Amino acid sequence: MHGHGCTAVTPAQVSGDKTEHINGRENGTAPLKRAPSSSNHFGDLMGLTETTLHGIPDGFSPLERIVLTANGNLQRIVSSYYNSKVSVKVRFCYPREGAPHIYEREVELLCGEKVFCVARSVIELNDAGYQAMVESKQVGIAQLFRKFNLLPYFVLLDAGRGERSFFRVYDLKAEGICCHIRETFPSNLFALFEAPGGESSGARTFRVPRLVEVRRAMLSAKLEEYPTALYDG
Repeated sequence: MHGHGCTAVTPAQVSGDKTEHINGRENGTAPLKRAPSSSNHFGDLMGLTETTLHGIPDGFSPLERIVLTANGNLQRIVSSYYNSKVSVKVRFCYPREGAPHIYEREVELLCGEKVFCVARSVIELNDAGYQAMVESKQVGIAQLFRKFNLLPYFVLLDAGRGERSFFRVYDLKAEGICCHIRETFPSNLFALFEAPGGESSGARTFRVPRLVEVRRAMLSAKLEEYPTALYDG
């Protein structure tokens, strides 16, 4: 962003839960490099040979750390874990009075009809084209990053726990758009209901064929049986 910052939203403004801040300062993962305009990737680090995320607060489980640093793929993570559809319910989305380029938005994320996240956002649009598209309802605010192939900078600002929940506060920034977001999760995020998988699921285990098996299959001339023969067992 050039000369524009995200509008701050304090945890007290968006949640009544008693919270303990694990890290109240900007601890941040290093900002992501913005993808070329031709890229259709969203939120994942691409092309790096080494990745280290510094500043993740202590006191969280491995799965919770994945949630805290999820950048545009939270819904996919939860959907994969439970092997269930994730849906989004918009509670409200409206422009701020006196500042039509700033929107306030709140949504619920649901999996198996259970709410696993409440996200409160303040979204600042500093591009006339983005504002026009949102106002004309051609595209929703949540779709702007994908619509214009923007890979946002991600900065984790805060994370902490409440009595029955944990939360994160972060910024997503790209040219012409800035989102300040607070997400609150139940403490039992990964125990909402029984997730399928493991030995009892009857899932088939695949193995990678050894080179000698590949050569044997090629020499056998029964190439049509090759995939089944190698991956059975």
